[in-house]
Amino acid sequence: MNPLTWLLAKLRRTSTPSGLIPQPSALTPVPVTPPALLTEAEREARQQQRNLDFELALVEDFNQALREGRNLADEPPAELLRAMCLLRYNWADQEQARQWGQWAEQLRLEVEAQALEAAATYHGWRHSLLQSFGHTIGTKLSQHQIEPGMTLDMVLAAFGTPTQVQDLSADNPNLYILRYGSVETGSVIELHYGIVARASVGSVAFPEHVYDWPGASSS
Repeated sequence: MNPLTWLLAKLRRTSTPSGLIPQPSALTPVPVTPPALLTEAEREARQQQRNLDFELALVEDFNQALREGRNLADEPPAELLRAMCLLRYNWADQEQARQWGQWAEQLRLEVEAQALEAAATYHGWRHSLLQSFGHTIGTKLSQHQIEPGMTLDMVLAAFGTPTQVQDLSADNPNLYILRYGSVETGSVIELHYGIVARASVGSVAFPEHVYDWPGASSS
């Protein structure tokens, strides 16, 4: 079998985190005149209130998990839930800004949303690694730390589909090299019988499948 086909067949996709994500309340009815933009102090006060609402919802969800006997280790991390909660508030704020043609405010909110989406994406990906490989290995993989003895599944979960698969089976059976990124700055990972034998990690990025879970997009 072509080694690249085999590698792609083993590529595991991250799962969508489950659990309660606090929802902001619905938009208030549109007033007759456009609402004034919040001052920095008012925006900060609103943010503090939203954070407080999230913390209260998180405590309630924690208590609910205890009552139901859910495994807390499987619950999405607070960082992920917080980012998703604030994103939903952000999307509602963007909709209101669009309704009133407040384009500068909408642009500010879009920039804010990008940072929140990046945080949610990272924490969702990290959570999936911890669930799949345990806390110690999952943490290393989330930091792109590849060590001898790790498996092919671990490499693919951390790096995604390789840029190039170099099959060396003609010279050494079951030996192949995965290359990521450019020759100058990329990563080179050598595997023997599906186990990492040597790894040189250069510049790295999230694997493409990190962005596939539905919560990573506002669409």
